[in-house]
Amino acid sequence: MKMRTEDEELPPLDPYLQLLMNLWRGNISVNSQTAERKITVIPAPDQSLTISIRNHWELLAHYLPGECDACRSWVMTRTDVYWGSNAHLCPSCLNLAIIYFEINDSWPEANWYEGEC
Repeated sequence: MKMRTEDEELPPLDPYLQLLMNLWRGNISVNSQTAERKITVIPAPDQSLTISIRNHWELLAHYLPGECDACRSWVMTRTDVYWGSNAHLCPSCLNLAIIYFEINDSWPEANWYEGEC
C-alpha cells in the first residue's frame, strides 16, 4: 500500500542532518587538531559547505564525522585518539584497539604536545 505520492512535498531536513549528508556524499572528514585546538576539513569544502560547517562548528568538533583512519569507512562520529599522529577512529575500531591493548597489556605512548593535558 502506498502511503504518499511522489508529488507530495517532503518536510525540509534539519540543517545539521543536511550537512552530514553533504559531508558523507563528498567523503569529507572533519579532523581535530588538538595542539592548535581547531578543526580542519579534508578535502577543502566549497563556499556553501564552509558556511554550513561554521554554523555547526561545535557539534562537528564534538562528533568529528568523517573517514575512520583504521577501517576507512565514513562514519558520523569518531574519536580523536592520543597515539600515533592523533588518529580519528570510529567507535567499533576504537573498541577493537582498546581490547587489543588490554589483552596484550601494551598501551601506546602518548604523543602529547606542549600545552596539552
